[in-house]
Amino acid sequence: MRLAAWQAARLSKPQVEAIMAPLCRAFTAMREGVATELQWAHLVSALNIADSISLTSPVRGTRGHITPAQHALDGFMRRATQASGEWLATELYLEERDLIRDALDVYQALLRHITRADFQRAEDHALADVRSTAGAAGAAILTHTPAGVQLAFAGV
Repeated sequence: MRLAAWQAARLSKPQVEAIMAPLCRAFTAMREGVATELQWAHLVSALNIADSISLTSPVRGTRGHITPAQHALDGFMRRATQASGEWLATELYLEERDLIRDALDVYQALLRHITRADFQRAEDHALADVRSTAGAAGAAILTHTPAGVQLAFAGV
């Protein structure tokens, strides 16, 4: 009974803040041109989870913000690995910055409106989707935070 009640509860404000904190740091690093591949992967993961949430969330119309940001992160990664295949920190284009910032705002809003069980389902769906499309080339990295598990999908 306690488990059912726990899962039915919405994410708390501290949980949402704990999920968003590393994403905000990663986004700041990207804006400053010093982001690591892992920071990029955290942002990609968040938007993969946001996309999964948007499919089942009562909040509609969010995919139009998430998909362009996913494309922006893909372009950023291509520039960061273009020269040698190794990760080299690069700067965000202004349009990319705006798209990613808006998508992170949407993600935070989605987190405020879903239950813990919804979040877990979205994480599971995003992880399964990445594993099915990335195959052996992709690795899923689980990072435990106070709010639960934050997914980072490297090699997306």
